[in-house]
Amino acid sequence: MQQPLTRSRTSLFLSYRESRVGPTPLTPRYLDDDDYDDDPVEAEETAGLIQGADLRSKGLSTPALGRSRRRRKSPSSGAHHLPPQWLDWADKVDDIVLAIKPKMVQLDKLHAKHLLPGFKDRTAEEREIEALATSITADFRTCQSHIRRIAEQSQSLLANRPRDPVEAELKRIDLIMAANVQTALATRVQELSTTFRKKQADYLRQLKGHESRAVEMQTKAAYDPLFALADDEQTSRNALAPGTPSLAQQQLFAPSTLAATDAVDRRNAEIHSIAQSIADLADMFKDLSSLVIDQGTLLDRVDWNVEQMNTEVKGAVEELTQATRYQRRSGKCQLIFLLILLVIGCIIVLTLRPPKHLLPTSSSSTSAPSSSSSSSGAEDHIATNEEIAQKISEELNGRQLRQQTSAASAAVGGEENISYVDVAIIGAGPAGCMALDVLSRYSDRGLTVRCFDKRTAKLDNGQADGLNSRTLEIFESLGFIEKVQKEGSPMSEINFWNPDPETGRLLRTAKIPDTIPGLSRFQQTILHQARVETHLLEDASDHSQGKIAPERCMLPETLEFDQAASKDTQAYPITLKVRHLSDEESNPTAYTGENGGTRSGLFRSSLLSAAEEEALYKKSDKNQIETVKARYLIGCDGAHSWTRRQLGIKMIGDQTNFVWGVLDMIPLTNFPDIRMRCAVHSANAGSVMVIPQPKGLVRLYIQLPIQVKPGEYLDRSQITPDSILSTARKILHPYTLETEHIEWYTGYHIGQRMTESFGRANRIFLAGDACHTHSPKAGQGMNTSMQDTWNLCWKLGSVLTGTAEPNLLETYATEREVVARTLIDFDTQFSRLFSGKPASDTDGEDGVDLKQFKDVFAKSHYFSAGMSIRYGDSLVVGSALSRQHLAPKLPVGERFFSAQVVNQASATADQLTTRIPFTGAWRILVFAGDVAQPAVMERLRRLNVYLDGPESVVSKYTPPDGKRWDVVDVITVHCAERTSLELYDFPQPSIFHPHNYDRIYVDGPSHYHGDGKAYEAYGISKEEGAIVVVRPDQCETLLVFISNVGLIVGLEDTALLDDYFSRFMRPDPQGGYPGSLVKTVSPPDWTQVGTQEVAKTLAVPAVNGAISASTHH
Repeated sequence: MQQPLTRSRTSLFLSYRESRVGPTPLTPRYLDDDDYDDDPVEAEETAGLIQGADLRSKGLSTPALGRSRRRRKSPSSGAHHLPPQWLDWADKVDDIVLAIKPKMVQLDKLHAKHLLPGFKDRTAEEREIEALATSITADFRTCQSHIRRIAEQSQSLLANRPRDPVEAELKRIDLIMAANVQTALATRVQELSTTFRKKQADYLRQLKGHESRAVEMQTKAAYDPLFALADDEQTSRNALAPGTPSLAQQQLFAPSTLAATDAVDRRNAEIHSIAQSIADLADMFKDLSSLVIDQGTLLDRVDWNVEQMNTEVKGAVEELTQATRYQRRSGKCQLIFLLILLVIGCIIVLTLRPPKHLLPTSSSSTSAPSSSSSSSGAEDHIATNEEIAQKISEELNGRQLRQQTSAASAAVGGEENISYVDVAIIGAGPAGCMALDVLSRYSDRGLTVRCFDKRTAKLDNGQADGLNSRTLEIFESLGFIEKVQKEGSPMSEINFWNPDPETGRLLRTAKIPDTIPGLSRFQQTILHQARVETHLLEDASDHSQGKIAPERCMLPETLEFDQAASKDTQAYPITLKVRHLSDEESNPTAYTGENGGTRSGLFRSSLLSAAEEEALYKKSDKNQIETVKARYLIGCDGAHSWTRRQLGIKMIGDQTNFVWGVLDMIPLTNFPDIRMRCAVHSANAGSVMVIPQPKGLVRLYIQLPIQVKPGEYLDRSQITPDSILSTARKILHPYTLETEHIEWYTGYHIGQRMTESFGRANRIFLAGDACHTHSPKAGQGMNTSMQDTWNLCWKLGSVLTGTAEPNLLETYATEREVVARTLIDFDTQFSRLFSGKPASDTDGEDGVDLKQFKDVFAKSHYFSAGMSIRYGDSLVVGSALSRQHLAPKLPVGERFFSAQVVNQASATADQLTTRIPFTGAWRILVFAGDVAQPAVMERLRRLNVYLDGPESVVSKYTPPDGKRWDVVDVITVHCAERTSLELYDFPQPSIFHPHNYDRIYVDGPSHYHGDGKAYEAYGISKEEGAIVVVRPDQCETLLVFISNVGLIVGLEDTALLDDYFSRFMRPDPQGGYPGSLVKTVSPPDWTQVGTQEVAKTLAVPAVNGAISASTHH
């Protein structure tokens, strides 16, 4: 086997040292190879000394040996090679090292001289020693600087990578040589520096010994009476002698000696610091050298492996080519192809063959029909075959969308088709689609969902179109916000048009931002309801591998609820019978275009009664009826909710007299603000709201000159596209308004009503328009509906997968009823101001103050953006437990707003909410504070010990086979300097899980996006920190906890965490609701059932053949 390449770096380095563009007259051009002995360093110094002697005799300076070597011509080539620039710095280091050695010898002599005893003034000697030591220290620093220059120039080789392989190889070898030279020079400087420091230390130690003995003598004289007496006698004798210093004079010299000692100590510390820096630099160069060598070895191995793989692939291709030729010549291949054709033909025949009970009767077959009747019979027969084939395809596709079904025998007359499901949903509007998307995130844990919708297909125009900022934040959490932003039209400004008080002519009276700046990262956006539903359903399909989708043409017939069985968590207390409709039966003629092909939404508006809406969907006794057993049911079936009526829940509220029309059109007008959101009040003709839409469309909400008495329904024939457009022209006069295309129209009767209850026994729930209705002008209908099921379905998913107790579902009604009531109150005031006639001097109190309308509209921005929702203290909102003062700008119970943070591992700036997408998991956000302080880091380590313990909220509620962050996910945000800490400085595994690099962030500046200042935005102290608990729906719930923010506590309030989660979480996830349903009858494998058996299943009549008399009033 071929071995990896090796390289000779020594010979290459010598070639660089010996090469130069041109020689100088002061040095020989080369040295013979015989001049080198075994020790290259000794040989270099010897040659330098010899050469220096010759040159000094001539009065010339002595050049370094290294310079003569790098002028040497390469033995392998006749031309000179230009050496790298770093060789100049290497030569300079050599020169400085050679200059340091004689200085050190001179310094040793001065030390020895200074330590000898004497009585002369030593100040000049001390200054000379200090000057020489400072010079040597400066030389060491210069060496360090030059070595760094070598590192910088070697790194510059990496910046410009040549395309020529030869040049690339040379540059790679240059990089290796530079690293080796760095290591050698650093080692050499370090050894010399170590010698220098040892000599300095010895000198200072001896000097300090002399001084300590002097101090000892003074101390002895001060405390020993005998010594003091002798000294006094000696002093008396010497006092008479002239020129002898007294004891007082000697004591005056002692402080100067101590000061000199302090200076020596400081100098010693500086020298030690310099030496340590040089040692660290040497270690760095060693590591760099090892890294470069390892990378080179790795590249060699990769090259070798690529060559081997290339050889083996070529061999495999040749073998495959030979096998292909053999297969083509084989007769077996042709036989297999023929059998495949036969199988496909049999499948087609079986698919088109009608069941026996749908074939013509014997009497009709024996008669001799006329030519015309024969033709008619053939057409009926063809239609029957197509209908049966379509039903077979729908049934097979529907079965593949259901994960757990159980059915009795499908082909025996009178037996019933029964399926079991965890959650059944009625209605595939925005609320139903949101429910499907949220619950799809739990499908991998065995949760099953079916959604029934009576419409034949999803919407393609009309209905709602406004998305507020909070809904867009939810879409970001679900992961498809980019698609919505790409298609939608953001609304930037709203203009107010009012009549001139004197002339009555329309005037623009005000402009205000449509969304409060800084309220959210997302502006309110216009996007058609059909596209919103499409994005939700596509996302649900992606997360369920195509298993979750609405089942169209399915009309609910009866609903039965076993109240007693609902207490059993394993029971299926809900029995739902649904009828399969044909496309014709589920597609109202009004929807297909009865006004010149213009699509109408009247069949779904508030102008229809519930009975009239049901009459639109034709039913045949031949339709199949299916029985569905469900654990939970969600009614998302609109204002005329069939689910609500089956439960006997009433709507409470008022109906106004105002009727409004809606047009989606392409306008031709000279109205200047047609692409702005506008609120237009005319003097006498009514009001218009203008909403620009994508693709050049504009939606107009137009107040019609029609009034309806309470309790009555309008004659819908009065509402046509032409009548609505005619009213709009009058309101916008004197501006003109024409159109080249009307996409959709509808009308509605303004009313504000709300249900008396949001469900039954925490098993059946109402959501969206099924539990609250209002006018569409505030743009809250679709948003509130989706936010209803957003709130409900994460709780259902948690209960059904066994991570939460059923009492968690009680919070749905308590939280959303408050939101619905606030919405009704807002819409009542807003609709009255918008629909009323502008006030004048003669109107008295009945007119509308247009200034008040503008003020109300401006103040409602916080509510209409979806940001005013704040859930009260409850099972999952720990307002009472929280330490709100730890994060005063994060109110417990509100949505958790985002702030910019920086990833500790990658230095990438990101929004904090994007790091907590919806997965069904709870988030514990640990705002640790300044962890560079030892006390703060120790506090974080204690928290990690708790979280890693068997009784913590992380360990207790995570399934044994689950990931550590599946149920409770811990994310840390600190505010220390990012570069002062390494990732592995943080405690493991709860704070930093090894190899999971998206768990630790820093509140600090980023390279490209500035400083997010998250701690400041949330009002969290950098000294105290806080723990914020965020619910799966990004609502702050606890401070130590914040769900939306649910809870806020201190970093050591772990008992509050335990108390909070124990109220609704299941400590044993495996002991709760099983992921797969347990039934007494095994479901059939629908992938193995033939088309004939499926056709028989379609034809099985429902039990008793009739609909329950208690339903469909």
